[in-house]
Amino acid sequence: MPGGSVAKPIKVGVIGPSGRMGKAVCGLLLDGAHAGERAGLELVAAWSRSGQSAELPPKVTVTDDLEAFIQAVDIAIDFSRPETLLDIAKACVAAGKPLVSGTTGCSDEQLGALAGYAREVPVFHAANMSVGIALLRHALAEVASRLGEGVDVEIVESHHRHKVDAPSGTALALGEVVATARGQQLDEVIATGGTGSRDDSSKDRIAIHSIRAGEIVGEHDVRLVSAAEEIRLGHGARDRGAFAGGALRAARWLVEQPAGLYGLDDLLQLKE
Repeated sequence: MPGGSVAKPIKVGVIGPSGRMGKAVCGLLLDGAHAGERAGLELVAAWSRSGQSAELPPKVTVTDDLEAFIQAVDIAIDFSRPETLLDIAKACVAAGKPLVSGTTGCSDEQLGALAGYAREVPVFHAANMSVGIALLRHALAEVASRLGEGVDVEIVESHHRHKVDAPSGTALALGEVVATARGQQLDEVIATGGTGSRDDSSKDRIAIHSIRAGEIVGEHDVRLVSAAEEIRLGHGARDRGAFAGGALRAARWLVEQPAGLYGLDDLLQLKE
Protein backbone atom coordinates (compact mmCIF):
# COMPACT_ATOMS: atom_id res chain seq x y z
CA MET A 1 0.00 0.00 0.00
CA PRO A 2 1.40 3.43 -0.93
CA GLY A 3 2.68 5.33 2.08
CA GLY A 4 3.16 2.16 4.12
CA SER A 5 0.73 0.02 6.09
CA VAL A 6 -1.63 1.49 8.65
CA ALA A 7 -1.43 0.01 12.15
CA LYS A 8 -4.56 -1.83 13.20
CA PRO A 9 -6.47 -0.17 16.05
CA ILE A 10 -6.40 -1.73 19.49
CA LYS A 11 -9.69 -3.57 20.05
CA VAL A 12 -11.16 -2.34 23.33
CA GLY A 13 -13.87 -3.96 25.43
CA VAL A 14 -15.73 -2.11 28.19
CA ILE A 15 -17.20 -3.70 31.30
CA GLY A 16 -20.59 -2.28 32.32
CA PRO A 17 -21.42 0.07 29.43
CA SER A 18 -24.53 1.36 31.25
CA GLY A 19 -22.71 2.45 34.41
CA ARG A 20 -21.56 6.02 34.94
CA MET A 21 -17.94 5.37 34.04
CA GLY A 22 -18.75 2.73 31.45
CA LYS A 23 -20.87 5.27 29.59
CA ALA A 24 -18.09 7.87 29.81
CA VAL A 25 -15.47 5.49 28.40
CA CYS A 26 -17.77 4.32 25.60
CA GLY A 27 -18.66 7.93 24.85
CA LEU A 28 -15.02 8.91 24.33
CA LEU A 29 -14.39 5.87 22.16
CA LEU A 30 -17.40 6.58 19.94
CA ASP A 31 -17.48 10.38 19.84
CA GLY A 32 -15.76 11.85 16.79
CA ALA A 33 -15.12 15.06 18.74
CA HIS A 34 -12.57 13.18 20.87
CA ALA A 35 -10.45 11.72 18.07
CA GLY A 36 -7.23 12.62 19.86
CA GLU A 37 -8.12 10.79 23.06
CA ARG A 38 -9.34 7.66 21.26
CA ALA A 39 -6.57 7.59 18.65
CA GLY A 40 -5.46 4.03 17.94
CA LEU A 41 -8.37 2.54 19.89
CA GLU A 42 -11.63 0.98 18.70
CA LEU A 43 -14.60 -0.06 20.84
CA VAL A 44 -15.62 -3.51 19.60
CA ALA A 45 -17.39 -5.16 22.54
CA ALA A 46 -19.02 -4.61 25.91
CA TRP A 47 -19.90 -6.94 28.75
CA SER A 48 -23.17 -6.47 30.60
CA ARG A 49 -24.94 -8.81 33.02
CA SER A 50 -28.12 -8.33 30.99
CA GLY A 51 -26.32 -8.88 27.69
CA GLN A 52 -27.90 -5.66 26.40
CA SER A 53 -27.14 -1.95 26.10
CA ALA A 54 -29.47 0.53 24.43
CA GLU A 55 -26.75 3.19 24.29
CA LEU A 56 -24.32 1.37 21.99
CA PRO A 57 -24.47 1.14 18.18
CA PRO A 58 -24.99 -2.24 16.45
CA LYS A 59 -21.31 -2.49 15.47
CA VAL A 60 -20.42 -3.01 19.16
CA THR A 61 -21.05 -6.55 20.36
CA VAL A 62 -22.76 -6.66 23.75
CA THR A 63 -22.75 -9.95 25.64
CA ASP A 64 -23.22 -11.47 29.09
CA ASP A 65 -20.61 -14.15 28.33
CA LEU A 66 -17.46 -12.93 30.06
CA GLU A 67 -15.09 -15.42 28.45
CA ALA A 68 -16.39 -14.70 24.94
CA PHE A 69 -16.13 -10.97 25.63
CA ILE A 70 -12.49 -11.21 26.70
CA GLN A 71 -11.61 -13.34 23.68
CA ALA A 72 -13.06 -10.71 21.33
CA VAL A 73 -10.88 -7.82 22.54
CA ASP A 74 -7.22 -6.85 22.82
CA ILE A 75 -7.74 -5.15 26.20
CA ALA A 76 -10.58 -4.78 28.71
CA ILE A 77 -11.47 -1.60 30.60
CA ASP A 78 -13.31 -2.08 33.87
CA PHE A 79 -15.08 0.24 36.31
CA SER A 80 -17.15 -2.28 38.25
CA ARG A 81 -17.24 -3.69 41.79
CA PRO A 82 -14.38 -5.44 43.62
CA GLU A 83 -16.01 -8.87 43.49
CA THR A 84 -16.60 -8.53 39.74
CA LEU A 85 -13.09 -7.21 39.14
CA LEU A 86 -11.46 -10.45 40.29
CA ASP A 87 -13.67 -12.53 37.98
CA ILE A 88 -12.65 -10.25 35.10
CA ALA A 89 -8.96 -10.47 36.01
CA LYS A 90 -9.18 -14.27 36.14
CA ALA A 91 -10.76 -14.34 32.66
CA CYS A 92 -8.06 -12.00 31.34
CA VAL A 93 -5.35 -14.33 32.67
CA ALA A 94 -7.02 -17.33 31.01
CA ALA A 95 -7.10 -15.48 27.68
CA GLY A 96 -3.73 -13.75 28.07
CA LYS A 97 -5.29 -10.27 27.75
CA PRO A 98 -4.31 -7.05 29.60
CA LEU A 99 -6.74 -5.28 31.93
CA VAL A 100 -7.27 -1.62 32.88
CA SER A 101 -9.39 -1.14 36.00
CA GLY A 102 -10.57 1.90 37.90
CA THR A 103 -12.68 -0.09 40.35
CA THR A 104 -12.65 1.36 43.87
CA GLY A 105 -13.44 -0.01 47.31
CA CYS A 106 -11.15 -3.04 47.04
CA SER A 107 -9.99 -4.68 50.27
CA ASP A 108 -6.33 -5.47 50.91
CA GLU A 109 -7.14 -9.12 50.22
CA GLN A 110 -8.73 -8.29 46.87
CA LEU A 111 -5.82 -6.06 45.89
CA GLY A 112 -3.47 -8.89 46.81
CA ALA A 113 -5.41 -11.25 44.56
CA LEU A 114 -5.27 -8.70 41.74
CA ALA A 115 -1.49 -8.44 42.17
CA GLY A 116 -1.33 -12.20 41.83
CA TYR A 117 -3.16 -12.08 38.50
CA ALA A 118 -0.80 -9.30 37.40
CA ARG A 119 2.07 -11.78 37.54
CA GLU A 120 0.50 -13.42 34.49
CA VAL A 121 -0.80 -10.47 32.43
CA PRO A 122 -0.37 -6.67 32.44
CA VAL A 123 -2.85 -5.08 34.88
CA PHE A 124 -3.32 -1.33 35.33
CA HIS A 125 -5.26 -0.38 38.46
CA ALA A 126 -5.93 3.08 39.86
CA ALA A 127 -8.57 4.20 42.34
CA ASN A 128 -8.70 7.44 40.36
CA MET A 129 -7.82 7.51 36.66
CA SER A 130 -7.35 11.28 36.52
CA VAL A 131 -3.92 12.44 35.41
CA GLY A 132 -4.55 15.56 37.50
CA ILE A 133 -4.97 13.49 40.66
CA ALA A 134 -1.69 11.68 39.96
CA LEU A 135 0.06 15.02 39.68
CA LEU A 136 -1.66 16.22 42.88
CA ARG A 137 -0.33 13.18 44.75
CA HIS A 138 3.16 13.92 43.45
CA ALA A 139 2.96 17.58 44.52
CA LEU A 140 1.53 16.64 47.93
CA ALA A 141 4.42 14.25 48.55
CA GLU A 142 6.88 17.06 47.85
CA VAL A 143 5.10 19.48 50.19
CA ALA A 144 4.40 17.04 53.04
CA SER A 145 7.98 15.76 53.11
CA ARG A 146 9.30 19.28 53.78
CA LEU A 147 6.87 20.41 56.47
CA GLY A 148 7.91 20.33 60.08
CA GLU A 149 5.91 19.27 63.11
CA GLY A 150 2.73 20.94 64.34
CA VAL A 151 0.87 20.79 61.02
CA ASP A 152 -2.78 19.71 61.01
CA VAL A 153 -3.90 17.79 57.92
CA GLU A 154 -7.51 17.87 56.75
CA ILE A 155 -8.67 16.08 53.59
CA VAL A 156 -12.18 16.71 52.29
CA GLU A 157 -13.59 14.60 49.46
CA SER A 158 -16.97 15.13 47.78
CA HIS A 159 -18.81 12.77 45.43
CA HIS A 160 -22.29 12.05 44.12
CA ARG A 161 -24.89 10.57 46.47
CA HIS A 162 -24.72 7.15 44.79
CA LYS A 163 -21.05 6.47 45.55
CA VAL A 164 -20.86 3.45 47.85
CA ASP A 165 -17.41 3.65 49.45
CA ALA A 166 -16.36 6.36 51.89
CA PRO A 167 -13.77 7.70 52.29
CA SER A 168 -12.98 7.54 48.61
CA GLY A 169 -10.00 5.51 47.45
CA THR A 170 -8.41 8.73 46.24
CA ALA A 171 -8.77 10.43 49.64
CA LEU A 172 -7.15 7.42 51.29
CA ALA A 173 -4.33 7.52 48.74
CA LEU A 174 -3.75 11.21 49.51
CA GLY A 175 -3.72 10.42 53.22
CA GLU A 176 -1.21 7.65 52.55
CA VAL A 177 1.06 10.14 50.77
CA VAL A 178 1.08 12.43 53.80
CA ALA A 179 1.53 9.57 56.27
CA THR A 180 4.47 8.19 54.31
CA ALA A 181 6.12 11.61 54.18
CA ARG A 182 5.78 11.84 57.97
CA GLY A 183 7.04 8.33 58.61
CA GLN A 184 3.60 7.22 59.83
CA GLN A 185 1.20 4.36 59.11
CA LEU A 186 -2.09 5.78 57.85
CA ASP A 187 -4.24 3.22 59.66
CA GLU A 188 -2.70 4.36 62.95
CA VAL A 189 -3.35 8.09 62.50
CA ILE A 190 -6.45 8.34 60.31
CA ALA A 191 -9.55 10.06 61.68
CA THR A 192 -12.77 10.15 59.66
CA GLY A 193 -15.65 12.58 60.02
CA GLY A 194 -15.50 15.77 62.08
CA THR A 195 -12.46 16.17 64.30
CA GLY A 196 -13.69 18.96 66.55
CA SER A 197 -11.08 20.51 68.83
CA ARG A 198 -7.65 18.90 68.84
CA ASP A 199 -5.58 18.02 71.88
CA ASP A 200 -1.98 16.85 72.12
CA SER A 201 -2.96 13.23 71.44
CA SER A 202 -4.57 14.13 68.10
CA LYS A 203 -2.03 16.60 66.71
CA ASP A 204 -0.55 14.04 64.30
CA ARG A 205 -3.90 12.82 63.02
CA ILE A 206 -4.77 12.87 59.33
CA ALA A 207 -8.47 13.71 59.14
CA ILE A 208 -10.58 12.68 56.15
CA HIS A 209 -14.10 14.01 55.68
CA SER A 210 -16.56 12.58 53.13
CA ILE A 211 -19.47 14.36 51.47
CA ARG A 212 -22.09 12.48 49.41
CA ALA A 213 -24.50 14.85 47.69
CA GLY A 214 -26.22 15.47 44.38
CA GLU A 215 -24.26 14.52 41.28
CA ILE A 216 -20.79 15.81 42.28
CA VAL A 217 -18.33 14.10 39.96
CA GLY A 218 -15.38 14.25 42.33
CA GLU A 219 -13.55 16.86 44.41
CA HIS A 220 -10.55 16.43 46.70
CA ASP A 221 -9.06 19.18 48.84
CA VAL A 222 -6.05 18.90 51.17
CA ARG A 223 -5.35 21.57 53.80
CA LEU A 224 -2.07 21.55 55.71
CA VAL A 225 -2.38 24.07 58.51
CA SER A 226 0.22 25.27 61.02
CA ALA A 227 -0.15 28.00 63.63
CA ALA A 228 1.23 30.59 61.22
CA GLU A 229 0.20 29.54 57.71
CA GLU A 230 -1.80 27.19 55.53
CA ILE A 231 -1.13 25.32 52.29
CA ARG A 232 -4.04 24.18 50.15
CA LEU A 233 -3.83 21.64 47.35
CA GLY A 234 -6.83 20.33 45.49
CA HIS A 235 -8.42 18.86 42.40
CA GLY A 236 -11.93 19.05 40.98
CA ALA A 237 -13.25 16.84 38.18
CA ARG A 238 -15.78 18.75 36.10
CA ASP A 239 -16.65 15.81 33.89
CA ARG A 240 -16.18 12.02 34.00
CA GLY A 241 -14.19 12.43 30.82
CA ALA A 242 -11.23 13.22 33.09
CA PHE A 243 -11.28 9.63 34.33
CA ALA A 244 -12.31 8.06 31.03
CA GLY A 245 -9.49 9.84 29.21
CA GLY A 246 -7.00 8.53 31.74
CA ALA A 247 -8.29 4.99 31.22
CA LEU A 248 -7.85 5.25 27.44
CA ARG A 249 -4.36 6.64 27.85
CA ALA A 250 -3.57 3.74 30.19
CA ALA A 251 -4.97 1.19 27.74
CA ARG A 252 -2.88 2.51 24.86
CA TRP A 253 0.24 2.29 27.06
CA LEU A 254 -0.51 -1.02 28.78
CA VAL A 255 -0.70 -3.15 25.63
CA GLU A 256 3.03 -2.52 25.17
CA GLN A 257 3.99 -3.59 28.71
CA PRO A 258 5.03 -6.98 30.11
CA ALA A 259 3.04 -8.69 32.87
CA GLY A 260 2.94 -6.65 36.06
CA LEU A 261 0.80 -4.38 38.20
CA TYR A 262 0.91 -0.75 37.07
CA GLY A 263 -0.59 2.59 38.04
CA LEU A 264 -0.62 6.22 36.97
CA ASP A 265 2.81 6.85 38.48
CA ASP A 266 4.21 4.27 36.05
CA LEU A 267 2.31 5.74 33.11
CA LEU A 268 3.45 9.29 33.88
CA GLN A 269 6.91 8.26 35.07
CA LEU A 270 6.41 9.95 38.43
CA LYS A 271 8.48 9.18 41.49
CA GLU A 272 7.39 10.13 44.99
